[in-house]
Amino acid sequence: STNRITLEVLRSMFDFPVQEVVRALGISATDLKRRCRALGIQRWPQRKLMSLRRLAEAVEIDREVSEDQRKEMLERVARNRAEILADPDVELEACLKPVRQAHYKRNFVDRRGTPRS
Repeated sequence: STNRITLEVLRSMFDFPVQEVVRALGISATDLKRRCRALGIQRWPQRKLMSLRRLAEAVEIDREVSEDQRKEMLERVARNRAEILADPDVELEACLKPVRQAHYKRNFVDRRGTPRS
């Protein structure tokens, strides 16, 4: 029965894709979604958490970011991650979106393998 799956159990798996979670729990994706809805989770938060992790990694190695900016950004990422773990329906902080997009565009490589300018 999926009723044995608590919010704490799911919270410990938020960083993993749905397919890995259903395999680990031995249930179907539909059952997982139903259990999530019953617990008040509208969307599986793995992609948001992955996005925050990638942003933190990018900020760590970005030489164009000052030490103060880096520290502030990493604090915001950590705070937003904690908010999402507490409530998976929390959105990514609005101030992080432009930074994520800028890092994505800067690092985007087209299919030929050459960086885009």
